[in-house]
Amino acid sequence: MKLRRFIKLKNTSEIILKKNKHNPNFLAIRQLQIMRPHPVFLKDYENSYSDLEKKIDTKNIFFKIFELFLNLFKENNSYYTSNKFNNINPKKKILFLSHLINSNHLYNNEDFYFGNLINYLKKKKYITCNVLRNFTKINSKKIFYKNLKFFNTNIILSKSVNLIQEISLVLKIFVTFIKLKKLQLSGKLEREFFKNLNIFKFSGSAYNNLKLLLQFHQILVKYKPKFVFLTFEGHSWERLIINHIRKKFPNIIIISYQFSILTKYSSSIYLNLGKKFKPDIILTSGNYTKNKFIKNLDPKIKYINIGSNKYSSIKLKKSKRADVLVIPEGFNSETIKMLQFTISAASYFKNKKFIFRFHPMVDQNFFFKYFSINKKEIPKNLIFSKKKFIDDVNISKYIIYRGSAASIQALSLGKVPIYYQLPGEINIDPLFMLKNKFYVKNIFELDSVLNDKSLKNKNKKNVFFTKEYFDKPNFTSLIKYLNKL
Repeated sequence: MKLRRFIKLKNTSEIILKKNKHNPNFLAIRQLQIMRPHPVFLKDYENSYSDLEKKIDTKNIFFKIFELFLNLFKENNSYYTSNKFNNINPKKKILFLSHLINSNHLYNNEDFYFGNLINYLKKKKYITCNVLRNFTKINSKKIFYKNLKFFNTNIILSKSVNLIQEISLVLKIFVTFIKLKKLQLSGKLEREFFKNLNIFKFSGSAYNNLKLLLQFHQILVKYKPKFVFLTFEGHSWERLIINHIRKKFPNIIIISYQFSILTKYSSSIYLNLGKKFKPDIILTSGNYTKNKFIKNLDPKIKYINIGSNKYSSIKLKKSKRADVLVIPEGFNSETIKMLQFTISAASYFKNKKFIFRFHPMVDQNFFFKYFSINKKEIPKNLIFSKKKFIDDVNISKYIIYRGSAASIQALSLGKVPIYYQLPGEINIDPLFMLKNKFYVKNIFELDSVLNDKSLKNKNKKNVFFTKEYFDKPNFTSLIKYLNKL
């Protein structure tokens, strides 16, 4: 998609949303709040699918329908917990809404998104409860009973609700679809927007977001927290939840945390629908993003820089190795693109070792089976990592990435970032603002980077910037502010 078309698409979606922003069914539609011009998000508006993509989409449809029916039998609650949170004085009660993308993360000391913030608040005598959306392939009931100790203080949302609620959600989607069809006929802008919109994908995103709203409403009614913490990326569900709290629970203080990256054309994170759709406080991962929000979002919102768990103060051991670490994002389509490029690169550069690191959201075994990849055809100098990120970085000199935030972490540790750019795509590079960077479109351009002897001097200028982007975690200012409320 060309940049001009993306901007037109973004502007049109915003006009449609602003006309219907008080309707939660419209707020729930992901496609009306375009996060950024990433190929994964833009596919929702493209009619031109490759045969492989059509095959993948067809599999996804049947898999999701089958999964839904299974979950209706396996799960009998909207959420699972042993928490006694409702019996506690509400003045110090905090609900976090986070995401479980790998069941192993339950055994970590820190939350995958909020880092050590939850533990720190507990030390300061705040009562916290972490509500997890389940993005794993395991049903929530099974995860709950296997990890009862963890859910003494936390909650996991079910993958399904009861049959009546499921039917109600489907009806809401159907009614919204009818309204969308009327919009489609009402004006040129609307017709242009809905021309290529993939209706199934719209339905799926709206259904999941409305289900989340239903589940989280039940939790808010029962537990009555003073504070609610959400992530802040520009997702449609974030504004859906915020607006619902404003309407139904006006005394709750909403705090959102920007933990991830901003790209050159980040869009929905800056969308202004009015005060009722904004948090009271925005926490940022560094001063760079804080200043971006003050300038482009709303200077009246309270901003507090709390840093990020992506900040690294580790001094790596000197290594003579010059491996190439590949870090794809948590999307199957992006993973397959990066893997295909890496296989080609490893076959060409036989004297280089390539380390391919799957994102935690992508199941490695499922991925190989799903995409019918023959492991026997993979070059011997390409390995699939099972180590910690820092261990992979330690033995690598180069990082090949696309939209991954891990590229900033790797750069802070002195590694050479190489952005793999696909032909004709809009830039999705999180390091777009840096002058000394390396873009490659093919193996031959990669060859020139790997043989560039001036890399060390070029890279030194970039390392300092990363400390502004992901600052050292510091929660002191936040605690002082919360204590006043």
